[in-house]
Amino acid sequence: MLDQITLWISNLNLLPITIIALLIDNDFFYLIFMLSLAFAIGRTWSERAKLYVILLFSYLIAYAIKLIVAQSRPCDFIASKVACPSSYSFPSEHSTIAFSLTAWVKDRNYWWIFLVLSSFIAFTRVYLAVHSTTDVMAGMVFGTLITLLFIKIFQSIPIRLEERFNELIESVILKIRKTFS
Repeated sequence: MLDQITLWISNLNLLPITIIALLIDNDFFYLIFMLSLAFAIGRTWSERAKLYVILLFSYLIAYAIKLIVAQSRPCDFIASKVACPSSYSFPSEHSTIAFSLTAWVKDRNYWWIFLVLSSFIAFTRVYLAVHSTTDVMAGMVFGTLITLLFIKIFQSIPIRLEERFNELIESVILKIRKTFS
């Protein structure tokens, strides 16, 4: 049985939200959008690489949880604005990834912009009836916790190892630039 909030949100029909929600629902667009945001907020190549690692693990962990929980999607029971995905519902990978980025910028002045954006992304998943409110709330929690865990892991890496990591990334970028110039 679906909760009343999920039913109410999924029954809304607002054209501007539908258009944006359909863009967010497109996996290729969403991937490019999230990777671009991560690139933009990363202050260094090392920080960007860490963000990409966090996003990758956020996706993999959410996907693994989906397979374990094996919960049906709301669109299996109610009308959806998109074709119902064949994968499981819990947790929302979109929300997990969005809130991973939000947790990364938690100490920056613009963190609230990411909170609003991530919340809107979570809302669109329920709006399209591909997730329930429980799915997106779980994604919020998992994304935040995964990022906080990785921040602790990254902070525990010795400085010298991080310096070598930075040198490696910069040398790879240099080689790529030389290849394409």
